[in-house]
Amino acid sequence: MPRSLLILIITTVLSVNLAVAQNKRGTVDPQEKDRKVKREPDDAFKKWLDEVGPILSAGQIKAFEKLTTNEEREKFIEIVWHSLDPDPTRTRTNIAKRITNGSPL
Repeated sequence: MPRSLLILIITTVLSVNLAVAQNKRGTVDPQEKDRKVKREPDDAFKKWLDEVGPILSAGQIKAFEKLTTNEEREKFIEIVWHSLDPDPTRTRTNIAKRITNGSPL
């Protein structure tokens, strides 16, 4: 067998083995990789935070910004309203009165 043919065969086999070994290592195309991206809240939640932000504590605002689903945000809003008012059926009215009168929340 000619020496050049032997070198060609060995080179081909080594190249194929190298390609197979790289695929077995689990190299993943960066575009195919799962990403941990925080979904932006819907406009309604952004608007809510803009409107009630002045009456929330810094901790409440940080907690709201960490929420990832709309269900979590809705529950948070419900908890905030209930925590600010002893009569949850009139929460929004009472909050407005407190702000108008300068009363602490």
